[in-house]
Amino acid sequence: MAARENRQFERAESFAEAIQPFLQARLCRVLTLGGVPAGFVAVDARRGSVEMLYVEPEFEGRTIGRALMRRAIDDLIRAGHRTASLVTARDTRAERFYRAQGWVDAGEVGRGSVRLEKALSGL
Repeated sequence: MAARENRQFERAESFAEAIQPFLQARLCRVLTLGGVPAGFVAVDARRGSVEMLYVEPEFEGRTIGRALMRRAIDDLIRAGHRTASLVTARDTRAERFYRAQGWVDAGEVGRGSVRLEKALSGL
């Protein structure tokens, strides 16, 4: 709910509905610092995709996003995927973050969004 850009959820109820399937399937990881949630990542193990990755604003800049992405990638590798994908808004901090982690352009998706992919073999 506290995302600064690329906000998908305006209400806690819509967020809870969106994240519920990932929680039930144990495909969501939450990283806490001092017992406080600092960020989370959710994957779709069937499709080989990272569906959501958010870091609480007060925890930004502490490599939490990278740690969460590493866990997501590990989960997708364990699920048998050799390539992962995600969709993000173009020209955002999120896109720059993903590209810095080795994600590459795989085409436009809708208005202003881009699909990115990352090879997972050999990681």
